[in-house]
Amino acid sequence: MTGSLLLCSSLLLFCLACANCKLSYPQRDLLKIDAHNAQTVFDTNEYWLVKFYAPQCVHCKRIWSTIMNVKIDVQNDDKRRVYFGEVNCDDTNGRRVCEQYDVFKIPQLKLFKGNELLSTYSYTTNDEHSIKKWINYVTTPVFWAVHSEEELNSCQTDDNFFLTCSENLSDDLIKAAKLYSEECYFINIKNVELCDKLSIKANHLHVRGEEEHATYDLNKIDFEELKSFMNKNRHKRLGEFIFAYIDGKYYEENLELYGTDARKYPQIIVFSKRPQEYYFEDYFDLDHLDDVIDQIVKGSIKPKAETFVKSTILLTKLKKHINYIIEKAFKADFTSFIG
Repeated sequence: MTGSLLLCSSLLLFCLACANCKLSYPQRDLLKIDAHNAQTVFDTNEYWLVKFYAPQCVHCKRIWSTIMNVKIDVQNDDKRRVYFGEVNCDDTNGRRVCEQYDVFKIPQLKLFKGNELLSTYSYTTNDEHSIKKWINYVTTPVFWAVHSEEELNSCQTDDNFFLTCSENLSDDLIKAAKLYSEECYFINIKNVELCDKLSIKANHLHVRGEEEHATYDLNKIDFEELKSFMNKNRHKRLGEFIFAYIDGKYYEENLELYGTDARKYPQIIVFSKRPQEYYFEDYFDLDHLDDVIDQIVKGSIKPKAETFVKSTILLTKLKKHINYIIEKAFKADFTSFIG
């Protein structure tokens, strides 16, 4: 009798597990995941987008409709199959899953392939376009095999992407591409005629975007050089501007020669091809970098035309030196006054 009861219990648990792993697709709702069914869910070896939340979290409630809209769009796309689930980090069983995957803040989105955590979303959680773009990049293999021009044209993106016509992809090439695979497409064209039409040489990495860019010879790979090549060409803006960091504490004179107040930092200074023109943002936030660059390109941020002739530089240095002497003298007089 006891043996039969145990057998029935085992069968019941097995059926429940199968019910979870054979979900209908597209899903009607997000699957609730906790410590009891997490292993069964991830054993399906499917892509899973998991939202980590807590019931009392106000922002978690605000993004509910965003996630549902993303789910509908993604699951109506035949190119990939992505399941959606959610974990309540405030629940005892859910908290164990949150701790397992280092969820320190909520809401948080993570993408899994089976048991493997592929990526954690780190941008605005209520931006549908950004979330879908992230899913698209993460669920696309590092190098996507393309056999026709129609397939190639289906890669709709505003950013640059990388093309190659290679029979064998080296470990260094794949390793470097993985560093930027969440931001860019990497495509291996398997059609010789298409490669000839696009003038892509065998075993060369080409950058495709609004304008044609440089190529990299994959026959002689240097990993650091290849990584630098991808980094410089992964975004169309990076081909137009050079970004550098100047420490205001140690390069005050350099900054002040260009009319900036070195005591205020961080700052952004963008030099055009003519060094007498520059753009300066008093308050700068890395999150707004794209907006700043767009304003520069559109001319919303006006260049300050100024020629830095030798006399201007000498006067700036002289003024700085005089201020330094006055400051030192004042400190000496004040010190002697108070004894």
